Amino acid sequence: MSGSPYEIPERIERGSQNFLNCRVGEAVRPEDEDHQFLLNNIEEVCSDTFLQLYYEYPDLGPRDDSDYVNVVALSPEFGCLVINVESVPASNIEEIRGPDWSLVNEPRAIRPLPVTGDAELGVRRIFENIPETRNEQRQSIIPVRSYVALTSITRDEWADEFGDPPNRVLFQDDIENREAFQDILTPDEPIDLTDENLRNALAGLRLSDNISGGQLNVAVEPESKRELLDFLDRRLKILTDKQLKIGLQSPDSPQQIRGIAGSGKTVVMAFRAAKIHYDNPDWNVAVTFRTHGLHQIHQELITSFYDTFSGGDDPDWDKLQILHGWGGSTVGDGMYSLVAQEADINPLSADEARRKFHRYLKTPQLLDRCCREVCRSGDVPEIFDAILIDEAQDLPQHFFRMCYLAVDDEKRIYWAYDEAQNLATLEAQTVEELFGTDPTGGPLVDVSGNLANQISATHVMRKSFRTPRSVLMTAHGFGMGLYRDGPLIQTITNQQGWDYLGYNVGEIEGGDFRTPGAQVTVTRSIENSPHPLWERQDPRELVNIQWEDSWEDEVNWVVDDIKELVEEENVLPEEILVAYIWPYDVRSDRLDYLEQRLDEELASENSSACHIVGEEVRRRGSNATFKDEGKITVSGIHYVGGNEAGVVYMMGAEFTGAEATQEQYPDDSWRRNHVEARNKAFVAMTRTKGWCRITGSDPTHRIAGELNRVIADTLQEDPQLRFEIPPSDSPYKNMEPERFD
Repeated sequence: MSGSPYEIPERIERGSQNFLNCRVGEAVRPEDEDHQFLLNNIEEVCSDTFLQLYYEYPDLGPRDDSDYVNVVALSPEFGCLVINVESVPASNIEEIRGPDWSLVNEPRAIRPLPVTGDAELGVRRIFENIPETRNEQRQSIIPVRSYVALTSITRDEWADEFGDPPNRVLFQDDIENREAFQDILTPDEPIDLTDENLRNALAGLRLSDNISGGQLNVAVEPESKRELLDFLDRRLKILTDKQLKIGLQSPDSPQQIRGIAGSGKTVVMAFRAAKIHYDNPDWNVAVTFRTHGLHQIHQELITSFYDTFSGGDDPDWDKLQILHGWGGSTVGDGMYSLVAQEADINPLSADEARRKFHRYLKTPQLLDRCCREVCRSGDVPEIFDAILIDEAQDLPQHFFRMCYLAVDDEKRIYWAYDEAQNLATLEAQTVEELFGTDPTGGPLVDVSGNLANQISATHVMRKSFRTPRSVLMTAHGFGMGLYRDGPLIQTITNQQGWDYLGYNVGEIEGGDFRTPGAQVTVTRSIENSPHPLWERQDPRELVNIQWEDSWEDEVNWVVDDIKELVEEENVLPEEILVAYIWPYDVRSDRLDYLEQRLDEELASENSSACHIVGEEVRRRGSNATFKDEGKITVSGIHYVGGNEAGVVYMMGAEFTGAEATQEQYPDDSWRRNHVEARNKAFVAMTRTKGWCRITGSDPTHRIAGELNRVIADTLQEDPQLRFEIPPSDSPYKNMEPERFD
């Protein structure tokens, strides 16, 4: 085996993470003795071979007889096993009539074999829906067999009471006798499954088909960028064990999910929302965020996951609401506007908030003032049973406090954020700052330990799947200003902080993190950036810097390059994103010219070549889409969060320089806006799942020089970031370790 993180070893040794309780989302053993009996014995029999054992796996069968199947296990030796437990003793079975088992003093018969057979069909259908796990007749190449485990009845007891035992029944003495149990589970014909078969089978059991985009038939050896992107879609859009585990959880208390860019936070939140809604259809659940571009992706993901859980039904969007953080005439209902109305407060628009509070405040500060007004009203009703906050780093503290008041006594409030992806600052607010304190002065919310069922109150997702390692490291190096002339813009001055982001700190020359001037080198392992392109592309091909003397030349270069991608590399237009960092006062002319040039080169007879996201939001509000088939996506940074594209063009990089920021903000606010500009660059660059083009038009080439210094270190075979510990009086923000907690 080549050692690729996408391949599966032939065996996973006993003791590895191979058991998951799907109701809980953790490796929590059931309290039921009969269930424990089955699990202990099946693990004993399969100890050398099974790849994954799921307890209480969602029942995806064609009928609504059951919500969960007790055991689903995948093994190279046994195939896929589907087992339900019936712990009824023989004395409690009154009569067996075909599939119906009448029980003593029970008005309705049970049907263990049909119910389990339906569960088997549901699992088999998973494999039949994946081209890599089905044959030409569309039948599963993964053998799937189902059994009913009668943990309180021996084979002889059954024979004495009811005659010959039916097929697909495991009796108590079968299960506890390892040799007999193994003989029953072993198929008549040996199973020949490759690592690739098993990898795709695991992907199916993790319900990854919901996020794969349907692009499963990909070139075995992709050559063009289009083939590489198809290959990436299949490889990247696979739920990992950790993502599945977190998505399955819905603790009766607050929980935070911290994840690096591209770690799958949005998918996890959508999965959890769909699962909560399916399990609790009467609950009022809200998914909220600041970036409007997330509305489309959440709606699509939640719909797909819920369809899988329910067997084809649509969510009840009156009970499960997808809400913009603010809300308004263009974006529809929002969390703030909805809660304000319920609290008998007239919600303010952004313009009204500027007139009331301060005309120069930015949107996050304005939203904070509005939410603070709601919190101080003293009359916020508990209108939600659960609230999920995505891209939480973009939302202010009083938004969290308002949500805390608006959720019921269990306080099921879950928030996912990337502390290194804040559009205003890299400063990560503490949980105490977000939610405030209780009457005794202690933190209102505590996420430092474990919750019930061994569920962690905080999950950290260090692995970045979407963005190639070299691109991610370039984004961090440039976003933090580690290679600029002058002091660093922002950085992490603690080994634990770099570890949270999935980096490894090497030997520090000249001291340690407390020594100003000490030289630090950090690296990133493939394990924490398991992106498929690392084996198929030279890192130097992933990031391209193009600098022109005028913005018109910059636009022309981008258009020519996009045309080449579409016409020569067969890249679909909707897989291309142009994310611009142009300030408001220059944006209009550049955007108009970009649209004009793209239309000249790529427009069809009846349609523009561009999907301008800002215009789409203004025109369609909550119905706006981030992508449109056959069109290049063109967007400002505030709409791109949570979205992705195969190729990203970050235009206007000259506006990330200190000099440009000082020209735009001559007062003391320039430094804060400089930090914001670098964060915008980071967000834009990390939207790519393939290639990143960085363009600018500053004739001095100051930023181009800094970018070239960054990529000299990050576009190597073994990329690294190097920087100098800043002095304690550095004029820029440091990310201190305690700020992560």
